[in-house]
Amino acid sequence: MRLGVILLCVIFGSTCKALLVNWTNVLGTNSYTSYTPGSGRNQLQGPNHITKDFVNNRYYITDGDNHRVLRFNVTQWFQVGGSPELIIGAVGSGCRPNSLNKPAGLALTSTVDRLFIVDNADSRIVYYDNPSTITIDYPTANGVIGQTNLSNCSSTILSAPYGIDLDPVGNVWVGTAFTVLRFTAASNFTAIDLTLTQQNPSALRSIAFDSKGNLYASQTFYINVYDSAVNMTSDTGKTRQFTPYNTFSPQNYFGLMIEKSTDVMAIADYANSKVHILRNVSVANGNMLASDMYGQPDESTNSAATTRQKLNGPFFIFYETFLPNSFKFYVSEDVNDRVVFYEFFGPSASPSPSASPSSSPSESLSPSLSPSPSVSPSLSPSPSQSPSASPSASPSASPSASASPSPSPSPSPSPSPSPSPSPS
Repeated sequence: MRLGVILLCVIFGSTCKALLVNWTNVLGTNSYTSYTPGSGRNQLQGPNHITKDFVNNRYYITDGDNHRVLRFNVTQWFQVGGSPELIIGAVGSGCRPNSLNKPAGLALTSTVDRLFIVDNADSRIVYYDNPSTITIDYPTANGVIGQTNLSNCSSTILSAPYGIDLDPVGNVWVGTAFTVLRFTAASNFTAIDLTLTQQNPSALRSIAFDSKGNLYASQTFYINVYDSAVNMTSDTGKTRQFTPYNTFSPQNYFGLMIEKSTDVMAIADYANSKVHILRNVSVANGNMLASDMYGQPDESTNSAATTRQKLNGPFFIFYETFLPNSFKFYVSEDVNDRVVFYEFFGPSASPSPSASPSSSPSESLSPSLSPSPSVSPSLSPSPSQSPSASPSASPSASPSASASPSPSPSPSPSPSPSPSPSPS
């Protein structure tokens, strides 16, 4: 496994630590410096939300512009340009029991016996029971939220749904264009008992709970917070609003994830090709300075690129683990049509076991993927590094399985001078 020692200004308290960085994999392509969008089994087009079934070691990613969700086992997930073991979402148009149309957010119950998929352009949520046991591509969904049945998509109860999360009692929270709706588990998700209307409305992209039951909703320019949302019985308005500090305007905040064991938030800034990491978000308010940042060498740059260090149109970040001396994460990129994998180790930490005993993910990388000691990720580069200038829904405090990752063996990450187009 080839690792480079690089000084990253990762803020653990007030200390800047030297970490080992390992670029472990990329999906959707076989190179960090090129990409070819497509609908092949191992290609991606508009990838966005990611989640993991920690019980059965399965990974799910929404392949939005290919109108499908892909499921990978551990070996496939850590294979360069790997192909999935299952495709959810039949090819072809139309509102059908086995089809998807611009799918977005994903959520798993804590017992991983149900997978919820936001079917954005069909104005519905579909769900699949016991998803890890499905073996045949294009399965039929077991149920639907927001429509009367799986063959009807005429209802407008859900208008442009995007984000999704579950609360501790299994209620389904869905972020639509300008509202957040709570569908009650007691009604089998047919009844909405709470509607939160977004102030300063702009397109709502993602929602997530922290460990305290506070709900966060990302919009174009803000993150709105509803403290103790799990106990709300009426819309009393947001209690806080914050935004990661950014030299550039406008921002365009897309996917957000909160790692529940630490309440660390990752938020993708699509317009500025970077990902911000905010710690202790349960008290975040106003203009917040990110503790870590990926995709750019510092806050004063926002150039997009197709490289190891830089991003182009980051959509979502998923942390598999976030520990004091090591963390692993995956970033989906809408413009680069790929998912990039990153893993960091502190001075005393060791790389985690690979999916395959005989070959670690990075050992199987092609030459264009092999990490170079001179390459630094984007937090705070060493003095000798010059930045590259190339162009270019998630679980709750809740029964959401991907919400509370337990340690498990496995390892994620810009618009150019002319901004890249936002996804539809």
